[in-house]
Amino acid sequence: MNKLEPELFSGLDNLKYLDLQNNCLATLDKDLFEKWKNLVCLNLSNCGAKKIDVKYLNELKKLEYLNLTCHEVNISIDYENINLPNLKYLAISAKAIPNFKSLQLSYLRVEKLHRFDQKILVNQKKLKGLCLEMSNKLYNRLEKNHFSQLRTLVYLEIRYLPSENLENPDHRKDEVVFLNLRKTLFSNRQISIENFAVIFK
Repeated sequence: MNKLEPELFSGLDNLKYLDLQNNCLATLDKDLFEKWKNLVCLNLSNCGAKKIDVKYLNELKKLEYLNLTCHEVNISIDYENINLPNLKYLAISAKAIPNFKSLQLSYLRVEKLHRFDQKILVNQKKLKGLCLEMSNKLYNRLEKNHFSQLRTLVYLEIRYLPSENLENPDHRKDEVVFLNLRKTLFSNRQISIENFAVIFK
């Protein structure tokens, strides 16, 4: 699918969940976001769009789950100015973790990571789950104190970049380097981190 017409969503005022992953959409027009204002979950992983205008994205005030991951870090989006007051789960592809100015997330997943600044996450006072996909080079520079200020964190997962050879004995390490405490991500809804991620990834 390479194009979505806004008319496709006419009359779908109660639409809560929309999965557009693995498509070839050239653009996501303003009129589409106007039709999506009641969405709670939006999956745009590998949807094909090269640019997403944050101004339109920020109209989705009810959104709790957003997946913007892509095979290559080539999507143009101003992550730092995403302003979605109800957003709890965010998954992105980025070479560095953005400084989210207006988000208080419960779960953050960042793929294709090449730089890590632990200070960026200090303002995430409600963060319970963190998943980072990174290069071996970056992984080898990690230290335990890099996460020591994340007081609310109960789940931390580190993954290697898929392109890197994990069979090389010089680089072999456990993929998950911190214990998964298997706490619930959203205690009020009894949704575990694992289940929430599996449903939408």
